[in-house]
This record gives sequence, structure tokens and C-alpha cells, in this order.
Amino acid sequence: MSSKIQRIVIGLLALQIIACTPTFADSILDITPDTGASGFRLGGPISQVETMSWSQSSTYTGVNIDALAGSIDGNPEVISAYLSTSIGPSATSADLVASANVTAPAYVPGTPFSPLSIFTNLTLGPGNYYLTLFNPDTTGNVHLVWGRSTSTPVFGSGVSSNGEFFATTIDPTPGVSVNTATPWQSSFDTSPYYDFAMTVDGSPVPSTSVLPATIVLLLFGLALQFRNRFKVA
Repeated sequence: MSSKIQRIVIGLLALQIIACTPTFADSILDITPDTGASGFRLGGPISQVETMSWSQSSTYTGVNIDALAGSIDGNPEVISAYLSTSIGPSATSADLVASANVTAPAYVPGTPFSPLSIFTNLTLGPGNYYLTLFNPDTTGNVHLVWGRSTSTPVFGSGVSSNGEFFATTIDPTPGVSVNTATPWQSSFDTSPYYDFAMTVDGSPVPSTSVLPATIVLLLFGLALQFRNRFKVA
């Protein structure tokens, strides 16, 4: 194989290696809560359920999801969290990606929210995702809130917002109802509202496909090498 062909093949192989090298965590979605604002209550006497949704066109690994939420009564409160690829009564258990109960710290209204880790180290392929939060305590003593946001969300490449959804037992919108057993399967109000503050980050999965040009040149180089050996012989 000539030195020129060798240099071209080596260069393309180097490009292939770079293309397949894993990258560091990227921001997928960043919704910052309003300064000085509290948020919207989860659970409580009206059993409020809240969902924030996004769409992504690529696969990410090591995905971490945080919500900006806290308890304004000074006591830690439990949040039931659900990540799904669909919501509403037509959603099924197959749509549920992950669920967890997490404890939200105390929060002083008017001060910055501390990120609350909801899910970690997930692998999420292309598609729609819905983060639903609920407080299973539906008494009047619950003061757990999810930070609200009127700022413009920051999206990663190929990521967009599907908006926010909520449901309460007193919502006047026809058809809206709360499923306290599986909150992500509630009948949601889809009216435009404030975004719910959260962050999502992860590492994009690099392409593992072999570059066609690399294959062609490798075969071409091998053919030249065999031809040269045949001539010498």
C-alpha cells in the first residue's frame, strides 16, 4: 500500500475513533425557578398533581433528573415521582420508565430552591418524557411546593418542551380528575400555565456506525497491497 493511501486510511480511522468516543454530560433541559417566587402545592386537600414534559431526538445515558421543590412548613415531606413516556388514563404500566419516593427538604419562600434529586443514572432513548410529582398526603397540613418558572427554558440539541400539565379535584375544566393511586394516569388539564422548575442532564450516546468511506478505503488499500505482492512474486 502506498504511503499516501496509508495516510488517508489512518486519518479516516482517527475520525472514526473520535466519532465513537463517549462525551461528558450535557444539559438536556434546564428550567430555572422565578426569583422570590414559591411554587405550586403538591397533594394537599385538592390532591394537586403536576407534570412537566420534554421531547428528545437522541439517546442519553447517565441521565439525572432534579426538581426544584421543597416544603414550606419547615418539615420534610415525601414526594411520589414518576417518569413515563405517556400520561393520562390511556397510559399503561408499559409507559412507566421509573418511579420513586423522595423526601423534599424544608424551603423558605423567597429564597433559592435547592435541587432535589429525583432519578439518577437512567438511559433514555428518543421520544417524549413526562415527570409527574405528587404528595400522597392529601390533608390540609401539606405545604410541599414545586417551583414555578416564567423564564425561557434552556434546551439541549434536539430537545424541546411539551409543556406542563396539572390536575386537581376542584379543576372546573370538564374531564379533569385525579388518580391518587397512579397520579401519572390522571386526567390532566392541558391549559397553558407556568413551567415547573427542573433540570435534566446526561451523556449523549455517540454514533457507533463505521464510516462507509473507511470501509471502502480499507478494502482498496488491501487490494493494492495484494496486487503489489503478486507483482513482486
